[in-house]
Parts: sequence; structure tokens; C-alpha cells
Amino acid sequence: KRGKDVTIVSYSHAVTTCLDAAARLSLQDEIDVEVIDLATLKPMDTQTILRSVKKTGRLLVVHDSPEYGGYGAEVIACVAGDGEALSGLHATPKRLCGKESPIPFAPELEREVIPSTEAVMQAVRSLFEVV
Repeated sequence: KRGKDVTIVSYSHAVTTCLDAAARLSLQDEIDVEVIDLATLKPMDTQTILRSVKKTGRLLVVHDSPEYGGYGAEVIACVAGDGEALSGLHATPKRLCGKESPIPFAPELEREVIPSTEAVMQAVRSLFEVV
């Protein structure tokens, strides 16, 4: 999904959560979110990520797996390794990840450990806060 205010990079199930959050943020906050679905993790589409971050100046990486050892760090490292993208950031890149536990099978329990639409919306809003 194209946007101009903030880039969200995600993959797998979390993409649907991010798209839902993007639609709601557009209506409620007038924040135009660009959502990138990493269809493959390796090779990672670094050019699309860098082009988007250079355009928006803000980055949120969302995935359902735990933060430690998760792929979000690779995406942020990609941006940090590109001087132009890094210097153009208006806010520190953030990761929103699943809790440090295995993903439960039961849907009711799964919802408790993976990022929710509301959590994505809150994380995006935090990228616009003035410190």
C-alpha cells in the first residue's frame, strides 16, 4: 500500500494487521501509511524499503515473532547502513513484535502475544511525537 507519512515493513500474517491499522489511521488521524509486505525474507527487497523510508522519513517494522532474534532488526540494520536513508529519518525506527513466547495454537491466546491493530496504530502515532 502506498503512502507518504510513515513506512511499515511487515511479512506474513502481520501484514493484514498493518493494512487494517493503515486504513484506520488514514480515517482517524489522517496519517498516510505505506505498507511493505516482504514477500520473501531472503532475498530481502532492500531497494523498496530504502526508497520508501527516504520518502516518508519514518519506519516501523511489525512481525508476530518475538523481538529478540527477529527479522525486524535486519530491516532496521538495512536502513541504518544506508547513509541517505538514515540521515533522512525524522524519528528513531521502531519494532513492534510478538511477546517473548511461543505462538499459541488457540486463537484467543494467539491474540494475546502478537501485535494488534491498536498496538500498530499506537506505535505509528509514537513516531510523530515531539520529544
